Amino acid sequence: MNELMILEKLRACWGFSPTVDTNVALVEGFLKGKSFADLAQEHSLSKTRVRQIIEKADRLVGGGILTKAEPSKASPRSDFHGRLSVCVEPGRDAPSR
Repeated sequence: MNELMILEKLRACWGFSPTVDTNVALVEGFLKGKSFADLAQEHSLSKTRVRQIIEKADRLVGGGILTKAEPSKASPRSDFHGRLSVCVEPGRDAPSR
């Protein structure tokens, strides 16, 4: 998955979260080689919080940010027929449609 696809998927997953722009900017900066410390300073966050956001993003897209992206053996959670997929973190219910 390339950088643009990762960022688009994250934006779709985070949807209308008030921090979506900051979160996507953090991941984009990290993908471009910035350190947690640099990103924390730029966005007035702690290094720990930056790491947490980037780790969550990595889990949401199935790897490729911090960890190696590997094809999932599980069936897809939603259809992707021209619509945005619904992203659900493990242990949380999907939003009702």
